[in-house]
Amino acid sequence: MKVAVFGLGYVGLTTAVCLVRDGHSVIGIDINHKKIGEIASGRSPISEPQIEHLLRSGLASDRLHFTSEPWIDECDMAMVCVGTPRTPDGAQNLTFIADVSRQAGVFRDSL
Repeated sequence: MKVAVFGLGYVGLTTAVCLVRDGHSVIGIDINHKKIGEIASGRSPISEPQIEHLLRSGLASDRLHFTSEPWIDECDMAMVCVGTPRTPDGAQNLTFIADVSRQAGVFRDSL
């Protein structure tokens, strides 16, 4: 299966490398260009056992790629793994989820 993972923080990057480990092809998407460069070179910005090993194995397999573009062409599934920080009144801020959804939808509609 080809999977797009939006957001390459703790949840997104861990999900991406585990999906590749399990045989899937993954495109990891994040708006932070510096983070994309770091991850694409095999360095993990998060600390998790085996994450760099899985990251490097995924890159070597050519089934793991990273971009800052909302690319979901030919993907079977998209997973949104962006933050939902609390607002000052204690509610969940869903702005990042809404932004990703709009970007992916606009891009998908243009295909």
